[in-house]
Amino acid sequence: MVYTGPSRACARCRQMKKKCDQMRPQCTRCIEARIECYGYRDEFDILYRDERAKARARTIAPKMGEASSRAALPLIKREPAPTSVSSAVDLSLTSVKAQDMIPFFQQFSDPAKSCGWPGWLSKVPEQYAAAPENACFKPALLAASFAILAKKQDDVSYQNTARAFYVSALEAISQALNENRYDDSTMLAISLLDTFQFIMEESVGTHGQHIAGLKAVLALRQSGADDKEECAKVKAESDGKLGHSIFAFMPQIQTLLHEIRTHQTPSEGSVEWVTNLSQEFGGARSATALLQFGKISAQSHQLCKVVRRDLVEGRIDFEAHLDSTELMSLVQISELVDQTNQNWSENGNSKWEITRRPNGFGLNAGGFPLIFLDSYHDLWTACVWNVNRAARIVLMDTIIESAELLAAFNTDPKQVESLVSSALKARGIIASMLENIQCSIPFITGQIDSAGRLTVGVDATALSGLCMLWPLNVIHSCKSISLVDRQWARDMLLDLGRRTGIRRAWALASRKIEVDENTVASRRFVQ
Repeated sequence: MVYTGPSRACARCRQMKKKCDQMRPQCTRCIEARIECYGYRDEFDILYRDERAKARARTIAPKMGEASSRAALPLIKREPAPTSVSSAVDLSLTSVKAQDMIPFFQQFSDPAKSCGWPGWLSKVPEQYAAAPENACFKPALLAASFAILAKKQDDVSYQNTARAFYVSALEAISQALNENRYDDSTMLAISLLDTFQFIMEESVGTHGQHIAGLKAVLALRQSGADDKEECAKVKAESDGKLGHSIFAFMPQIQTLLHEIRTHQTPSEGSVEWVTNLSQEFGGARSATALLQFGKISAQSHQLCKVVRRDLVEGRIDFEAHLDSTELMSLVQISELVDQTNQNWSENGNSKWEITRRPNGFGLNAGGFPLIFLDSYHDLWTACVWNVNRAARIVLMDTIIESAELLAAFNTDPKQVESLVSSALKARGIIASMLENIQCSIPFITGQIDSAGRLTVGVDATALSGLCMLWPLNVIHSCKSISLVDRQWARDMLLDLGRRTGIRRAWALASRKIEVDENTVASRRFVQ
């Protein structure tokens, strides 16, 4: 019989010499027999082990003069990696470490595939080929590689190995920075450590730290570098990733969101946190935006009370406002903010996050596959972040709209002036947020033109652009978009709302896309 390598069965099945299905954490045979499953051996302990009886006998009683080193044992060859990865990894290397980098290249940096991670991480294969033994780069790459293996196989030993390489990479990067070495390998190592954090889903305190560090290194390198354009691209990508890290993982943002939903004026703690965040990271636009909209939401809610009171007491001439096409009912408009915020809670979106992934085997309204989302964690993360940000923009726009309408019924000039001033500032923040999205998304999605259309063939990496950038560009500049494209964007928004569980937000967004061919001018998303 051909020897296929050492047994990977659980300890109990190997002891009883039974076939094991290798299910984790316990195999099916042990579960059905209602006996304790002793678990599995570490892959690294058995990778090059020859467990045939002849080999064991030779190891136990070696012949006179025979070397007793492990090198004398025949190597068990692993299956070669797919051809597309051969250009990124030197498959002639017999090192287990080199071989186990392959999953990372396959998932994030394979140059022969269109569904990897473009942008800065696309330089990983090039750097690996140039300096595979770099003190900073190699342990960082190994940390990310073993993190993927740990996730795929749910293996604690891989997790421990990944964290060991992570610590080693941190030490090497610290030494490199102390020696003022700001080269590509150092920056790539920092970016890889951030990727490690996303894969391993570490504690919230670490998220954003590596990207903030990368931005600091870029600032030092940019001062006297010749590749300023490349540095600017990396900085834009870092801005996008930093924004995601802040909103997806920092608990302080949940406090601010709760204050907005309950119409409270942002607390001193929230104001202080946003201020410190802006100073530390050089302008946290989205956090600043939420703080501003928190103040507007509180003002709007207070105005709602005033308008309701004046309406009941007959102080408002309701008939004078019936000619406004947007005022179907004064009561309905005065409660718009309440309804919008309440909708999030009713749908289970207490954290304003997408509650479930789209159907992996489905197609969106444009016929683009979503199946890759289940395989590419970071791309899904980016998609979630930008869809999340789009939903918040829609909510903020709704708050401003209701605030402006409420101001028309208020007789206090100072309060009206304050609210209008806040609304103008808020619209400026919306424009800033859109610009921030547009500068960060192309590095995730590929080439997209100024109108939001793809300039290259549609591939998997374009989804977050289709989810976020393209519809918002259509909304932002719908005068220049054809009727067919506007209808396509509207259908796509509604379909995404159905798939992601945030239907109301996308429905509100789709209503802003005018599809009437005879309409002279459409309402702009950002005024």
